[in-house]
Amino acid sequence: MTQGMESIRENLRDAGCDRDTVERFCACRDRGDIPGQLHILNEQRRQLVEMAHEVQNRLACLDYLRYSYNK
Repeated sequence: MTQGMESIRENLRDAGCDRDTVERFCACRDRGDIPGQLHILNEQRRQLVEMAHEVQNRLACLDYLRYSYNK
């Protein structure tokens, strides 16, 4: 089953893609460039994982401070 273009755009926006990334993905889709689409998706995923790791590190810092006050 193929998703409609608006559904794909919405999904990309929900995944944190900016307008340029959405447009590049759609252009790849229009050309049938599956490797290009996958590259864009993988790059967005890599960025999200990096952001998640940064947040995890910040939480660890806060947890350490909280722990030091509860000793």
